[in-house]
Amino acid sequence: MVGAARRFGAMYSLRYESRLRHAFTLVELLVVIAIIGILVALLLPAIQSAREAARRTQCTNHCRQIGIALQNYHGVNGSLPPGYGPLPPNGFGTGVTNGTPYAEWSWAARLFGYVEEAAISGAIDWNWNPGFLASAPPTIKEVVSAKISSFYCPSDDSVKTNFNEGGTCYSGQYVKEGNGRISYAGNFGQGQMEAPRKPKGTAVDGVFGYNHGDSFKKITDGTSHTLLTAEQLPGGVCSIRGVFAYDEGPLFMQDFPPNSTTPDLVRWCDSSDKLPGAAAPCIDTVSKLNMVRHTSRSRHPGGVMAGFCDGSVRFITSEIAVATWQAYGTPRGEEVVE
Repeated sequence: MVGAARRFGAMYSLRYESRLRHAFTLVELLVVIAIIGILVALLLPAIQSAREAARRTQCTNHCRQIGIALQNYHGVNGSLPPGYGPLPPNGFGTGVTNGTPYAEWSWAARLFGYVEEAAISGAIDWNWNPGFLASAPPTIKEVVSAKISSFYCPSDDSVKTNFNEGGTCYSGQYVKEGNGRISYAGNFGQGQMEAPRKPKGTAVDGVFGYNHGDSFKKITDGTSHTLLTAEQLPGGVCSIRGVFAYDEGPLFMQDFPPNSTTPDLVRWCDSSDKLPGAAAPCIDTVSKLNMVRHTSRSRHPGGVMAGFCDGSVRFITSEIAVATWQAYGTPRGEEVVE
């Protein structure tokens, strides 16, 4: 019996010691946690890079689809849609300035019928000025406040919030749902929106303008060398940039290179966009209608996605020479661009 007890005790002791040897000490547990943390730190940039690559691809596709839609519009109408302003004869709006009727629908609004947004396009009353919302019919208010995801760059969340959403910015002509914004802007050349366009030394025309959309046949610099669209960061809820229905929204100029830190000139600028280091800087010192100036910006590291008049889409780096960027913006500048 004594021998059996000793053998049992020895076996129990071995099992107990075996269990002790396989247990983690606190130090070992901390080492494992540290290793896992290092692995996560190493993998996280790769995961983020892969996600950004996917978002950039999606943004490229959106930019390309807009370019194709503009090509189709040109094929039907013989020119690009007007950047903004009076519609062609018999299509003028109900707004009146100095006795002249006008409608401020932008080029982007005229594009909806060509990008599978026929429901929105069909609801637009082209005779109603979208700047007059207080007495606008419900259909106009629904159009103006629409959120159109196919016009969003997935790398920018600010575009998903409408301008003046909830009426937090001002209480004049507005709808509580706000004004829908988009990530892609039309090429309006250089200078403020309605600065003098000629002679040389003042603002330079792009392919869009007041009651004007260019004809590809008249782009003597070549469609592959002429900007059509580029990305734009709308910014905070009280910044009007990117508003698709309004003339001062979906446009960019080439006075400064992509992602420039020089503030945009606007009439409404969110307080967050006035802070140092803002991704979409602006100042609201513009008091005169349509004298805004916007720069192309993006959340993609190192540059912006841009569409050209030949339908191609290219990533333009923020380091591009200003002269080259400006040459891309002119349809008839006669510059030599490599």
